[in-house]
Amino acid sequence: MEWLMEPRRNWKRAAILDIFLEGGAHGASQRVKERKKIINKQARRGPFKSADAAFVLAFSIIMLNTDRHNAGVVNKMTCDEFIRNNRGINANTDLPSDFLKSIFQSIDSNEIRMLGLKEEIKLSRAGWRLLSSSGDQSDPLALDDSKPDQALSAALLELLLEPTVDALGRIVHAASLEPAHEATIAAATDALDGLLVCARCAASGSSPPVLDGLIKRSASFTALLPANAAPSTARGAPGGARGAAGGGDAPVLTPAAAWRQHPTARRATSVVFRIAREHGHMLRDGWREVVRIIAALDALKLLPAELSADTQLAAHPTSPPPLPSIVDTKRSQSSFSLTGLVGYLIGSGSSDKAAENEELLAQEQGRAEVAAFAIPELFHETAFLPRAPLFALIAALLSESGLQSASAPCAAEAPAEAPACPAKPTRDGEARGDGAAPLAMQLLAEVGLRNRDRFGLIWKEVEPAFTAALNSTRPQVIHAAVVAMMRLCLRLALRDGSLDTVLPTLEPALSRLPSATLDQASAGLLQLVQVRGALQGCSATSWRVLLGVAAAAGRSESSTASMRALDALRLLAAESSYMKRDSVMLFVEALQAHAKAPAAPAARCTEAIDLISETQTTLTRIAGLEVAEPTGADAGKNGSPRVDSDRSVWLGLWLPWLRTLSTLCLDTKGVVRDHAVVALQRALLHAEVKSLEPSIWAIAFEKVVFPWMSELLHREHKGQIDDERLKRRAVTLLSKSFLHHLQPLLTLPDFHLLWLRALELLEQFMKSPNNELLLEAVPETLKNMLLVMGTSGAFDAGDSASEGGRGLSTVTKSVIDGFCPGLCDGCDLASLWAPAVASPVVPPTEEATAPADAVAANQGSVQTVPEEPAS
Repeated sequence: MEWLMEPRRNWKRAAILDIFLEGGAHGASQRVKERKKIINKQARRGPFKSADAAFVLAFSIIMLNTDRHNAGVVNKMTCDEFIRNNRGINANTDLPSDFLKSIFQSIDSNEIRMLGLKEEIKLSRAGWRLLSSSGDQSDPLALDDSKPDQALSAALLELLLEPTVDALGRIVHAASLEPAHEATIAAATDALDGLLVCARCAASGSSPPVLDGLIKRSASFTALLPANAAPSTARGAPGGARGAAGGGDAPVLTPAAAWRQHPTARRATSVVFRIAREHGHMLRDGWREVVRIIAALDALKLLPAELSADTQLAAHPTSPPPLPSIVDTKRSQSSFSLTGLVGYLIGSGSSDKAAENEELLAQEQGRAEVAAFAIPELFHETAFLPRAPLFALIAALLSESGLQSASAPCAAEAPAEAPACPAKPTRDGEARGDGAAPLAMQLLAEVGLRNRDRFGLIWKEVEPAFTAALNSTRPQVIHAAVVAMMRLCLRLALRDGSLDTVLPTLEPALSRLPSATLDQASAGLLQLVQVRGALQGCSATSWRVLLGVAAAAGRSESSTASMRALDALRLLAAESSYMKRDSVMLFVEALQAHAKAPAAPAARCTEAIDLISETQTTLTRIAGLEVAEPTGADAGKNGSPRVDSDRSVWLGLWLPWLRTLSTLCLDTKGVVRDHAVVALQRALLHAEVKSLEPSIWAIAFEKVVFPWMSELLHREHKGQIDDERLKRRAVTLLSKSFLHHLQPLLTLPDFHLLWLRALELLEQFMKSPNNELLLEAVPETLKNMLLVMGTSGAFDAGDSASEGGRGLSTVTKSVIDGFCPGLCDGCDLASLWAPAVASPVVPPTEEATAPADAVAANQGSVQTVPEEPAS
């Protein structure tokens, strides 16, 4: 025998020759075979001296596999630690270091996986032993190396896959051309199962092109892709107009019913998604077929609810309502129902009812069938995909959406083998149908949510598509993009820089968002504000977008959007420490939009005004306005505020805020006007700003209070407002605020101009139409003001002598006598004019009594920060 002559088997030859010395030559052949088996077994013991060493090493290998491939383990085991852990396990001796190193390298590069729903992507050593032992070999090869021979993998792929895949594909194709009998279905099923085995072998040999080809081959049998639907229809294949059993008289079926009733199409679809789930880390172009099939299932309304409708925000308003069940349909078609009665009267036949029931049954069964494909799990596990397959999936989604800009590079950060984006993408998804782009937006968001660590790279690729979607003319596409972006913001809210990455893309579309989209956007805004710390550190652009969404929701006709946005603004007001100088006025503008909303109830409008009023504390914090503690000689006196920052900062915040309240005082709704007047009066009398510089209060009267009162008279003249109670409250506001700050105002050198302007407005209010209440209110208010001013020393006698007899008291009495004759002659006020009686009454100069037109002309500088008047 030749094997006895081999030099490397000398010890085996000697052992077997000893057989002939035992029991003679009779039965020597049988004893040789038995001894050969024993010798081969002993020769393959490897480095192990006992079975216990093999068991201990097997346990150590399992622990090493868990340690190296579990994402939860932070401190990974090294090769030296693995060798040290296995000292002395081989009968108190160490296993060879090279042997242990080869095991470590094999486990590190090839994870051990359990057989089951997700089979191994590579054949294990045991599998290779089985394949080698099943061959016709006189001496099976001993696979003592820790990893399979790559030459065996290449040979297996070359000899098996190409002809096998072609043969299996022909079997499935031939079965699809025949009527759906039991034998043809069984043959097609076995062939498709064979394609799964081929996919496993291709993954074992690390051959992405073969896997892509298998995906495309399997997808061609699903009857869901437009490229193969037409020829299949002509031959009676799934997806055609004929039923599952064939026949020219079969009723015409919907695509969903045709796909559901053909087992080959359903099995082929299952094979596609199973290959994508188990071997997605090797797919490249194959992702395009997977995405196209998902889009086709979505068009048939067969996708699971978590993919066809959004679950993070409110219910999807544009998604189709769920189909009724067969029980509901039968109940509605009963003769005791209105639908059944109408059907009986118009004579609708039972065939129509049967067809509708069959369609509903097919729809329900189809959804149950698709749910078994675990399509959501396919996107949940994208976090484990390498970069190249991940960007290939993103490129497939962008291509299906038809929204990617032609100038935007695809997968720029991906390796070279990642497929490039199509050179000529369609514009606005025009060739894709209304459902492709919204679904793609949602799936892209799902991929981004599952890959938070790589979100920055992913957003660079998908941002052009979202920009194109927001610029679309189709409301469904805009809606899907906004909802997807809000989902990204919610999930990535606490990740630094994520909001500043996503939100700027939404800013150009804020003015064009439909009401249905604002419902979703406001829901996302409310949930985002509820995440504690999410908005801390946001950029000015992000604040502008979020508050722009709140303002747009307030102006919309949707009460739901307005209510959610106002709730979000209320939470922001409670956490006002996040707001900075750039965002506080945007916050006030958003509240103003809610206060002026025409469709909002009165309670919501007044709540918005209250929130605006409460913002004054935030303004003082941002501007650095504090109350200084009196020291030294001033101890015991009231503290006076100081502006730590630049004076223009306070005026730039406070004056626009006051103008917002004054604008609401002119609103078309009476309840808004009344509540805003109270808020404006409270703002002018607030304790935190009582002792501001006199020049600041002069600016407040000249730029806010006086222009508001003039505008009120102007609108009444145009017929836009007819509210005498509002005018009376305006007079009261002027009186209270003026007297409240009289002492600092008296120190101004041009106080007389401010006082004469107030008198001029009181005169105009008294002479305005519809002034029954004002004829009594203005004199009474003016009398109180004169008494307080007299007590404060505003009409001292020294003032008249310095101006040649034309003091403030003389000018005041002359003006009041012009519109309230006899008021100054009362016993209460006679003492105020005593120094001025001997002086001839001279009409006020042009400077002292500037006409109302000149004052009104000065209102054009309302939006600018005024200069401080000379002191």
